[in-house]
Amino acid sequence: MTQSAGLVDGKAVCVTTKENPTNINDPECDDQNDRVQKRDKSEKFLTRLHEVFIDHKKNSIEQIQFINRLAQLEAKVKENLSQFKTSFDSFMSKGKEIESEMLGFNAPIRFLNTEYENLSNEIEKYFSLIKNFENEKPSLVPITYLENILKTRKIFDETNENNIIDTKNLLEHNRYIKMLIIILIVILIIVFVIIILEISFMMVFIIPIISLICSLLLVASIVILLDAQILDRNCKTGTVKDCNFDIMQADEYMKDIRRTEFVNQSEIFKNDIEQVQSASEKRTKAFQDYTNLLMKDRLREEIGVFLNLFDKIVFVNENFDSLTENKIDSDAFYVDINKMIKILEKFKDMFTQDIKEEALKMLMNEYKFCYFIKQEKDEIVSRTKSIMLGSPHKKSNLKIKNCISILEDLCRSRDRLDVVFNSIMIFVPLVLISVLF
Repeated sequence: MTQSAGLVDGKAVCVTTKENPTNINDPECDDQNDRVQKRDKSEKFLTRLHEVFIDHKKNSIEQIQFINRLAQLEAKVKENLSQFKTSFDSFMSKGKEIESEMLGFNAPIRFLNTEYENLSNEIEKYFSLIKNFENEKPSLVPITYLENILKTRKIFDETNENNIIDTKNLLEHNRYIKMLIIILIVILIIVFVIIILEISFMMVFIIPIISLICSLLLVASIVILLDAQILDRNCKTGTVKDCNFDIMQADEYMKDIRRTEFVNQSEIFKNDIEQVQSASEKRTKAFQDYTNLLMKDRLREEIGVFLNLFDKIVFVNENFDSLTENKIDSDAFYVDINKMIKILEKFKDMFTQDIKEEALKMLMNEYKFCYFIKQEKDEIVSRTKSIMLGSPHKKSNLKIKNCISILEDLCRSRDRLDVVFNSIMIFVPLVLISVLF
């Protein structure tokens, strides 16, 4: 495989072919390929880095939403737990009067106050993350900085693309001119051969055709004249679409940006990366501690302790008065039990496995980002700053070369149009005179 210069959709590119070995060591192709490869690597790096920070922003927003849902859940749980405590205190007050009788049907309440404390502590675990979580909004400085760089590079890329489109139009125009010249020469040769040889039987058919072609060429000459005048004016004034030779002003503008805004922002970017890393480490630890607590969760076991006790009491409902010798109001006693059972069932619905799974997912996302920043922080800052400081200058130099090349093609096109127009003006009348007279 070898390298050669060519055009793809109007773009001057270097391609590899087996048939054309003439440009195997073409330095221009090597230089262009090198620029393209470096640009592609830079674009991929910046785009990937931008995606990482965008993903982190989304994850941070999801974390805040998760915390807000926990806060809403906490408010509901506290309300239900307060109602549970009221019924529990009433239950314990009555239960102490029949504690010995309750032992008889295996429903001891001696350590039930301790079980209530355990239940409260297990519930509190689910909301510990709220206190430890860094609930600030994710920093947008890294994202904004990267977007500015990508936007600036895109402006230069789009400008160069516009110039390449102009080059394509000029090349098509040149091909059109060459075709006109070739057609004109072929027609003239055929006509002169027929006239010189005086082929009479051909003259009958050829005269109308030649007259029509010459008429069309005369009409086309008007269009060619207008095109030539436009190209002549642009050639003399140096006017090229999307160039206008104000590129030096753009280059100075980019130098000002590099000296001020982006250089200053690069320092902010570095400091902000460190702050982002610090915040990410805190969040990672907070989620790690939280998931560890939830992995040791005993809430359902504590709920089971109460439900198991209440089931035993409900089981002897019909004989309860006789078993306790009517020492307490059994109806009020069972009302308290039913209220607590309903609240405990609510707790089972509120504290689902989804909370643990969502917390674990957020821990993994935050841990991956934290590890990435910790390992690549210095490389991110240095490469990003290097790309910003180096690429616009190279791009502006490339644009200057493109503009000069376009102007040269434009002037050559004007000269070719002049040749075509003069040829038509001289030879078409001669041909018509020769044929008609």
